[in-house]
Amino acid sequence: MKNLSLFQMQIILILLVVGLLSAQTTSAKIFVEKTDCKDLMTIHAIDFWFKSKDPSWFLPYLSKMQNRSDEVNKEWFHKNQHKFNDVNEIKTAKNNWILKNPEFSTWIDSPHNPVIRCNLHIAIYDKITSDDPKKLKNLLREFKNPPFLNVDLVSQGGDVYASMELGRIIREHYGNVHVGISEWRLAKIGRNIVKHQQSGEQNKVDELSGIYRAGRREIGCYSACALIYAGGIARRLVYNPKTNTSNPFTIGLHQHFISSQTLSKMNVTDAVRFMKITTKDIEIYLEEMGVPNKFLEKAMSVSKNDMVFLEEKEISRLIPLAQPEYAAILIEKSEWAVKNLPNLLWDSVPRVEQKMSLNTFLNKLMKIRNESFEEYQWATYESYYLNKAQQSQKFWNSR
Repeated sequence: MKNLSLFQMQIILILLVVGLLSAQTTSAKIFVEKTDCKDLMTIHAIDFWFKSKDPSWFLPYLSKMQNRSDEVNKEWFHKNQHKFNDVNEIKTAKNNWILKNPEFSTWIDSPHNPVIRCNLHIAIYDKITSDDPKKLKNLLREFKNPPFLNVDLVSQGGDVYASMELGRIIREHYGNVHVGISEWRLAKIGRNIVKHQQSGEQNKVDELSGIYRAGRREIGCYSACALIYAGGIARRLVYNPKTNTSNPFTIGLHQHFISSQTLSKMNVTDAVRFMKITTKDIEIYLEEMGVPNKFLEKAMSVSKNDMVFLEEKEISRLIPLAQPEYAAILIEKSEWAVKNLPNLLWDSVPRVEQKMSLNTFLNKLMKIRNESFEEYQWATYESYYLNKAQQSQKFWNSR
Protein backbone atom coordinates (compact mmCIF):
# COMPACT_ATOMS: atom_id res chain seq x y z
CA MET A 1 0.00 0.00 0.00
CA LYS A 2 2.93 2.36 0.63
CA ASN A 3 3.82 2.32 -3.07
CA LEU A 4 0.33 3.37 -4.19
CA SER A 5 -0.23 6.93 -5.41
CA LEU A 6 -2.88 9.15 -3.81
CA PHE A 7 -5.07 8.74 -6.92
CA GLN A 8 -4.83 4.91 -6.74
CA MET A 9 -5.72 4.93 -3.06
CA GLN A 10 -8.74 7.13 -3.79
CA ILE A 11 -9.95 4.72 -6.47
CA ILE A 12 -9.55 1.76 -4.06
CA LEU A 13 -11.52 3.67 -1.40
CA ILE A 14 -14.27 4.46 -3.92
CA LEU A 15 -14.54 0.81 -4.97
CA LEU A 16 -14.61 -0.34 -1.34
CA VAL A 17 -17.38 2.10 -0.48
CA VAL A 18 -19.39 1.26 -3.60
CA GLY A 19 -18.78 -2.47 -3.09
CA LEU A 20 -20.02 -2.38 0.50
CA LEU A 21 -23.19 -0.68 -0.70
CA SER A 22 -23.82 -2.90 -3.70
CA ALA A 23 -26.20 -5.17 -1.81
CA GLN A 24 -28.34 -2.24 -0.65
CA THR A 25 -31.39 -0.92 -2.49
CA THR A 26 -30.39 1.57 -5.17
CA SER A 27 -31.30 5.20 -4.59
CA ALA A 28 -33.48 7.36 -6.84
CA LYS A 29 -33.08 6.57 -10.52
CA ILE A 30 -32.96 10.23 -11.51
CA PHE A 31 -29.73 11.82 -10.35
CA VAL A 32 -29.07 15.57 -10.60
CA GLU A 33 -25.51 16.03 -11.87
CA LYS A 34 -25.49 19.81 -12.30
CA THR A 35 -27.83 22.80 -12.34
CA ASP A 36 -26.58 25.76 -14.36
CA CYS A 37 -28.56 28.96 -13.86
CA LYS A 38 -25.89 31.57 -14.60
CA ASP A 39 -27.49 34.96 -15.26
CA LEU A 40 -24.52 36.57 -16.98
CA MET A 41 -26.40 39.72 -17.95
CA THR A 42 -27.22 40.61 -14.33
CA ILE A 43 -23.65 39.80 -13.29
CA HIS A 44 -22.28 42.10 -16.03
CA ALA A 45 -24.75 44.85 -15.12
CA ILE A 46 -23.55 44.79 -11.50
CA ASP A 47 -19.90 44.83 -12.64
CA PHE A 48 -20.52 47.81 -14.90
CA TRP A 49 -22.39 49.63 -12.16
CA PHE A 50 -19.46 49.56 -9.74
CA LYS A 51 -16.81 50.19 -12.39
CA SER A 52 -17.46 53.92 -12.44
CA LYS A 53 -17.72 56.45 -9.61
CA ASP A 54 -20.80 57.80 -11.39
CA PRO A 55 -22.91 55.09 -13.12
CA SER A 56 -25.31 57.71 -14.55
CA TRP A 57 -22.38 59.15 -16.49
CA PHE A 58 -20.58 55.93 -17.45
CA LEU A 59 -23.34 53.43 -18.32
CA PRO A 60 -24.98 55.49 -21.08
CA TYR A 61 -21.61 55.67 -22.80
CA LEU A 62 -21.42 51.86 -22.81
CA SER A 63 -24.50 51.70 -25.00
CA LYS A 64 -22.64 53.72 -27.65
CA MET A 65 -19.40 51.73 -27.45
CA GLN A 66 -20.57 48.97 -29.80
CA ASN A 67 -20.95 51.53 -32.62
CA ARG A 68 -17.46 53.00 -32.15
CA SER A 69 -14.07 51.66 -33.13
CA ASP A 70 -11.77 49.97 -30.59
CA GLU A 71 -9.26 52.80 -31.00
CA VAL A 72 -11.83 55.46 -30.15
CA ASN A 73 -13.02 53.52 -27.10
CA LYS A 74 -9.48 52.91 -25.83
CA GLU A 75 -8.67 56.58 -26.21
CA TRP A 76 -11.85 57.54 -24.34
CA PHE A 77 -11.11 55.16 -21.45
CA HIS A 78 -7.55 56.41 -21.18
CA LYS A 79 -8.74 60.03 -21.14
CA ASN A 80 -11.32 59.34 -18.42
CA GLN A 81 -9.33 56.85 -16.35
CA HIS A 82 -9.50 59.06 -13.25
CA LYS A 83 -13.27 58.67 -13.17
CA PHE A 84 -13.14 54.90 -12.63
CA ASN A 85 -12.73 52.89 -9.47
CA ASP A 86 -9.72 50.60 -9.15
CA VAL A 87 -10.13 46.82 -9.00
CA ASN A 88 -10.04 46.62 -5.18
CA GLU A 89 -12.64 49.39 -4.83
CA ILE A 90 -14.94 47.61 -7.30
CA LYS A 91 -14.60 44.32 -5.43
CA THR A 92 -15.21 45.95 -2.03
CA ALA A 93 -18.24 47.88 -3.30
CA LYS A 94 -19.75 44.75 -4.88
CA ASN A 95 -19.22 42.65 -1.75
CA ASN A 96 -20.77 45.32 0.46
CA TRP A 97 -23.78 45.58 -1.84
CA ILE A 98 -24.24 41.78 -1.91
CA LEU A 99 -24.13 41.66 1.91
CA LYS A 100 -26.87 44.29 2.09
CA ASN A 101 -28.95 42.67 -0.68
CA PRO A 102 -28.68 38.88 -0.21
CA GLU A 103 -31.94 38.31 -2.08
CA PHE A 104 -30.28 39.47 -5.31
CA SER A 105 -27.14 37.37 -4.91
CA THR A 106 -29.16 34.19 -4.26
CA TRP A 107 -31.70 34.95 -6.98
CA ILE A 108 -29.21 35.65 -9.79
CA ASP A 109 -27.99 32.04 -10.13
CA SER A 110 -31.14 30.39 -8.83
CA PRO A 111 -33.81 28.16 -10.47
CA HIS A 112 -36.28 30.86 -9.36
CA ASN A 113 -34.75 33.52 -11.64
CA PRO A 114 -37.73 34.61 -13.81
CA VAL A 115 -35.75 35.96 -16.78
CA ILE A 116 -33.62 32.94 -17.78
CA ARG A 117 -34.00 29.24 -18.52
CA CYS A 118 -31.56 27.06 -16.61
CA ASN A 119 -29.69 24.03 -17.93
CA LEU A 120 -30.39 20.93 -15.84
CA HIS A 121 -27.98 17.99 -16.22
CA ILE A 122 -29.36 14.67 -14.94
CA ALA A 123 -28.69 10.94 -15.20
CA ILE A 124 -31.44 8.33 -15.56
CA TYR A 125 -30.06 4.96 -14.54
CA ASP A 126 -31.02 1.38 -13.64
CA LYS A 127 -34.43 -0.13 -14.35
CA ILE A 128 -37.13 2.28 -15.57
CA THR A 129 -40.33 2.09 -13.50
CA SER A 130 -43.74 3.73 -13.67
CA ASP A 131 -42.74 6.12 -10.84
CA ASP A 132 -39.87 7.73 -12.76
CA PRO A 133 -41.85 10.23 -14.90
CA LYS A 134 -43.46 11.61 -11.74
CA LYS A 135 -40.03 11.99 -10.11
CA LEU A 136 -38.77 13.97 -13.08
CA LYS A 137 -41.87 16.18 -13.19
CA ASN A 138 -41.50 16.96 -9.47
CA LEU A 139 -37.88 17.92 -10.05
CA LEU A 140 -38.80 20.25 -12.92
CA ARG A 141 -41.43 22.03 -10.81
CA GLU A 142 -38.62 23.59 -8.77
CA PHE A 143 -37.78 25.90 -11.69
CA LYS A 144 -39.50 29.22 -12.40
CA ASN A 145 -39.10 28.62 -16.15
CA PRO A 146 -38.87 25.12 -17.72
CA PRO A 147 -35.15 24.23 -17.82
CA PHE A 148 -33.32 22.83 -20.82
CA LEU A 149 -32.40 19.19 -20.16
CA ASN A 150 -29.17 17.27 -20.67
CA VAL A 151 -29.66 13.60 -19.87
CA ASP A 152 -27.18 10.74 -19.36
CA LEU A 153 -28.80 7.34 -19.95
CA VAL A 154 -27.46 4.18 -18.29
CA SER A 155 -30.30 1.67 -18.14
CA GLN A 156 -31.09 -1.94 -18.98
CA GLY A 157 -34.68 -0.92 -19.81
CA GLY A 158 -37.95 -1.42 -17.97
CA ASP A 159 -41.46 -0.01 -18.31
CA VAL A 160 -42.25 0.85 -21.96
CA TYR A 161 -44.94 3.44 -21.20
CA ALA A 162 -42.86 5.14 -18.50
CA SER A 163 -39.97 5.35 -20.98
CA MET A 164 -42.18 7.00 -23.60
CA GLU A 165 -43.45 9.49 -21.01
CA LEU A 166 -39.87 10.32 -20.00
CA GLY A 167 -39.01 10.78 -23.69
CA ARG A 168 -41.89 13.21 -24.13
CA ILE A 169 -40.78 15.23 -21.09
CA ILE A 170 -37.22 15.38 -22.45
CA ARG A 171 -38.53 16.56 -25.84
CA GLU A 172 -40.71 19.25 -24.19
CA HIS A 173 -37.54 20.58 -22.54
CA TYR A 174 -35.45 20.46 -25.74
CA GLY A 175 -33.35 17.74 -24.16
CA ASN A 176 -30.00 16.37 -25.31
CA VAL A 177 -29.38 12.70 -24.52
CA HIS A 178 -26.08 10.88 -23.98
CA VAL A 179 -25.80 7.10 -23.68
CA GLY A 180 -23.35 6.31 -20.88
CA ILE A 181 -21.48 8.59 -18.50
CA SER A 182 -18.16 10.11 -19.52
CA GLU A 183 -14.92 9.16 -17.77
CA TRP A 184 -14.27 12.68 -16.46
CA ARG A 185 -17.79 12.91 -15.00
CA LEU A 186 -17.38 9.54 -13.28
CA ALA A 187 -14.01 10.66 -11.89
CA LYS A 188 -15.67 13.75 -10.43
CA ILE A 189 -18.44 11.63 -8.88
CA GLY A 190 -15.76 9.32 -7.46
CA ARG A 191 -13.90 12.21 -5.83
CA ASN A 192 -17.14 13.43 -4.28
CA ILE A 193 -17.83 9.94 -2.88
CA VAL A 194 -14.45 10.03 -1.11
CA LYS A 195 -15.07 13.56 0.17
CA HIS A 196 -18.53 12.72 1.58
CA GLN A 197 -17.28 9.42 3.03
CA GLN A 198 -14.53 11.25 4.89
CA SER A 199 -16.98 13.85 6.23
CA GLY A 200 -19.49 11.20 7.32
CA GLU A 201 -22.29 12.27 4.93
CA GLN A 202 -23.59 8.77 4.33
CA ASN A 203 -26.81 9.83 2.54
CA LYS A 204 -24.73 11.58 -0.14
CA VAL A 205 -22.37 8.61 -0.38
CA ASP A 206 -25.38 6.32 -0.98
CA GLU A 207 -26.79 8.58 -3.69
CA LEU A 208 -23.50 9.02 -5.52
CA SER A 209 -22.57 5.34 -5.24
CA GLY A 210 -25.70 4.32 -7.16
CA ILE A 211 -24.86 6.46 -10.19
CA TYR A 212 -21.14 5.57 -9.93
CA ARG A 213 -21.90 1.83 -10.08
CA ALA A 214 -24.29 2.34 -12.98
CA GLY A 215 -21.71 4.34 -14.92
CA ARG A 216 -18.97 1.77 -14.31
CA ARG A 217 -20.99 -1.13 -15.70
CA GLU A 218 -20.80 -1.98 -19.39
CA ILE A 219 -24.52 -1.19 -19.71
CA GLY A 220 -25.54 1.47 -22.20
CA CYS A 221 -29.19 2.16 -23.07
CA TYR A 222 -31.07 -1.08 -23.66
CA SER A 223 -34.61 -2.21 -24.44
CA ALA A 224 -37.21 0.39 -23.35
CA CYS A 225 -34.44 2.89 -22.59
CA ALA A 226 -34.05 3.32 -26.36
CA LEU A 227 -37.47 4.98 -26.33
CA ILE A 228 -36.11 7.63 -23.95
CA TYR A 229 -33.15 8.09 -26.31
CA ALA A 230 -35.64 8.79 -29.11
CA GLY A 231 -36.96 11.78 -27.12
CA GLY A 232 -33.70 13.72 -27.39
CA ILE A 233 -33.17 16.37 -30.05
CA ALA A 234 -29.37 15.85 -29.96
CA ARG A 235 -28.18 12.29 -29.39
CA ARG A 236 -24.75 10.91 -28.56
CA LEU A 237 -23.08 7.67 -27.47
CA VAL A 238 -20.34 8.29 -24.90
CA TYR A 239 -17.06 6.36 -25.11
CA ASN A 240 -16.93 3.48 -22.64
CA PRO A 241 -14.14 3.82 -20.01
CA LYS A 242 -14.36 0.09 -19.18
CA THR A 243 -13.18 -0.90 -22.66
CA ASN A 244 -11.19 1.63 -24.67
CA THR A 245 -11.52 5.04 -26.30
CA SER A 246 -12.65 3.58 -29.62
CA ASN A 247 -15.55 1.60 -28.17
CA PRO A 248 -18.60 3.62 -27.09
CA PHE A 249 -21.52 2.58 -24.95
CA THR A 250 -24.22 0.93 -27.08
CA ILE A 251 -27.95 1.02 -27.72
CA GLY A 252 -29.60 -2.38 -27.27
CA LEU A 253 -32.78 -3.16 -29.22
CA HIS A 254 -35.22 -6.04 -29.15
CA GLN A 255 -38.95 -6.68 -29.35
CA HIS A 256 -41.05 -5.37 -26.47
CA PHE A 257 -42.71 -8.11 -24.43
CA ILE A 258 -45.05 -8.99 -21.57
CA SER A 259 -43.36 -10.16 -18.37
CA SER A 260 -43.77 -13.84 -17.50
CA GLN A 261 -45.61 -12.93 -14.30
CA THR A 262 -48.19 -10.83 -16.18
CA LEU A 263 -48.46 -13.26 -19.08
CA SER A 264 -49.33 -16.12 -16.69
CA LYS A 265 -52.52 -14.25 -15.79
CA MET A 266 -53.62 -13.57 -19.41
CA ASN A 267 -55.15 -15.75 -22.09
CA VAL A 268 -53.55 -15.82 -25.55
CA THR A 269 -56.18 -13.60 -27.20
CA ASP A 270 -55.81 -10.83 -24.62
CA ALA A 271 -52.03 -11.08 -24.64
CA VAL A 272 -51.81 -10.76 -28.43
CA ARG A 273 -54.27 -7.85 -28.37
CA PHE A 274 -52.19 -6.13 -25.68
CA MET A 275 -49.00 -6.59 -27.74
CA LYS A 276 -50.68 -5.06 -30.81
CA ILE A 277 -51.93 -2.07 -28.80
CA THR A 278 -48.47 -1.52 -27.32
CA THR A 279 -46.86 -1.75 -30.76
CA LYS A 280 -49.31 0.84 -32.08
CA ASP A 281 -48.62 3.14 -29.12
CA ILE A 282 -44.87 2.88 -29.75
CA GLU A 283 -45.45 3.67 -33.46
CA ILE A 284 -47.45 6.78 -32.51
CA TYR A 285 -44.76 7.88 -30.05
CA LEU A 286 -41.90 7.43 -32.50
CA GLU A 287 -43.81 9.29 -35.22
CA GLU A 288 -44.39 12.10 -32.72
CA MET A 289 -40.63 12.16 -32.02
CA GLY A 290 -39.83 12.26 -35.75
CA VAL A 291 -38.10 8.87 -35.69
CA PRO A 292 -38.13 6.79 -38.92
CA ASN A 293 -40.08 3.50 -39.02
CA LYS A 294 -36.87 1.49 -39.51
CA PHE A 295 -35.95 2.11 -35.86
CA LEU A 296 -38.98 0.12 -34.65
CA GLU A 297 -38.62 -2.40 -37.48
CA LYS A 298 -35.09 -3.17 -36.31
CA ALA A 299 -36.27 -3.69 -32.73
CA MET A 300 -39.21 -5.89 -33.78
CA SER A 301 -36.87 -8.12 -35.80
CA VAL A 302 -35.06 -9.23 -32.63
CA SER A 303 -36.79 -11.67 -30.24
CA LYS A 304 -37.38 -10.72 -26.61
CA ASN A 305 -34.70 -13.18 -25.46
CA ASP A 306 -32.03 -11.67 -27.72
CA MET A 307 -30.68 -8.16 -28.23
CA VAL A 308 -28.84 -6.38 -31.01
CA PHE A 309 -26.20 -3.92 -29.78
CA LEU A 310 -25.66 -0.85 -31.94
CA GLU A 311 -22.77 1.61 -31.83
CA GLU A 312 -23.10 5.23 -32.94
CA LYS A 313 -22.43 4.56 -36.62
CA GLU A 314 -25.16 1.88 -36.72
CA ILE A 315 -27.72 3.79 -34.67
CA SER A 316 -27.20 6.91 -36.82
CA ARG A 317 -28.53 4.88 -39.78
CA LEU A 318 -31.80 4.27 -37.90
CA ILE A 319 -32.36 7.54 -36.05
CA PRO A 320 -30.62 10.88 -36.74
CA LEU A 321 -28.12 12.04 -34.12
CA ALA A 322 -29.49 15.58 -34.54
CA GLN A 323 -33.27 15.86 -34.95
CA PRO A 324 -33.41 17.81 -38.25
CA GLU A 325 -36.33 20.17 -37.63
CA TYR A 326 -34.90 21.27 -34.27
CA ALA A 327 -31.35 21.62 -35.56
CA ALA A 328 -32.61 23.82 -38.41
CA ILE A 329 -34.19 26.26 -35.94
CA LEU A 330 -32.60 26.14 -32.49
CA ILE A 331 -28.95 26.61 -33.48
CA GLU A 332 -29.82 29.84 -35.32
CA LYS A 333 -32.20 30.99 -32.55
CA SER A 334 -29.55 30.42 -29.89
CA GLU A 335 -26.81 32.20 -31.84
CA TRP A 336 -29.09 35.18 -32.51
CA ALA A 337 -30.12 35.46 -28.85
CA VAL A 338 -26.52 35.29 -27.58
CA LYS A 339 -25.43 37.94 -30.10
CA ASN A 340 -28.29 40.34 -29.44
CA LEU A 341 -28.88 39.85 -25.69
CA PRO A 342 -26.43 42.66 -24.74
CA ASN A 343 -28.68 45.08 -26.62
CA LEU A 344 -31.28 44.68 -23.85
CA LEU A 345 -28.71 45.93 -21.36
CA TRP A 346 -27.72 48.83 -23.60
CA ASP A 347 -31.39 49.73 -24.17
CA SER A 348 -31.95 50.02 -20.44
CA VAL A 349 -28.73 51.93 -19.74
CA PRO A 350 -29.82 55.38 -21.06
CA ARG A 351 -32.62 55.31 -18.48
CA VAL A 352 -30.10 55.48 -15.64
CA GLU A 353 -30.71 58.65 -13.69
CA GLN A 354 -28.52 60.44 -11.23
CA LYS A 355 -28.85 59.01 -7.71
CA MET A 356 -30.68 55.93 -9.06
CA SER A 357 -29.94 52.84 -6.93
CA LEU A 358 -28.57 49.64 -8.38
CA ASN A 359 -31.68 47.82 -7.14
CA THR A 360 -33.89 50.16 -9.18
CA PHE A 361 -31.69 49.72 -12.24
CA LEU A 362 -31.81 45.90 -11.97
CA ASN A 363 -35.59 45.99 -11.61
CA LYS A 364 -35.83 48.13 -14.77
CA LEU A 365 -33.56 45.68 -16.59
CA MET A 366 -35.65 42.73 -15.39
CA LYS A 367 -38.81 44.37 -16.71
CA ILE A 368 -37.26 44.81 -20.17
CA ARG A 369 -36.06 41.20 -20.15
CA ASN A 370 -39.48 39.92 -19.11
CA GLU A 371 -41.05 41.75 -22.03
CA SER A 372 -38.54 40.12 -24.42
CA PHE A 373 -38.36 36.70 -22.74
CA GLU A 374 -39.79 34.73 -25.67
CA GLU A 375 -37.02 35.92 -28.01
CA TYR A 376 -34.08 35.82 -25.61
CA GLN A 377 -34.79 32.64 -23.62
CA TRP A 378 -32.61 30.77 -26.15
CA ALA A 379 -29.48 32.62 -25.03
CA THR A 380 -28.86 29.95 -22.36
CA TYR A 381 -29.64 27.01 -24.65
CA GLU A 382 -26.49 24.89 -25.15
CA SER A 383 -26.57 24.58 -28.95
CA TYR A 384 -23.12 22.97 -28.77
CA TYR A 385 -24.76 19.54 -28.48
CA LEU A 386 -26.88 19.99 -31.61
CA ASN A 387 -23.85 21.27 -33.54
CA LYS A 388 -21.78 18.30 -32.33
CA ALA A 389 -24.55 15.85 -33.24
CA GLN A 390 -24.76 17.29 -36.76
CA GLN A 391 -21.00 16.94 -37.19
CA SER A 392 -21.13 13.31 -35.97
CA GLN A 393 -24.00 12.53 -38.35
CA LYS A 394 -22.05 14.04 -41.25
CA PHE A 395 -19.02 11.97 -40.27
CA TRP A 396 -20.93 8.68 -40.14
CA ASN A 397 -22.81 9.46 -43.36
CA SER A 398 -19.45 9.60 -45.14
CA ARG A 399 -18.37 6.21 -43.80
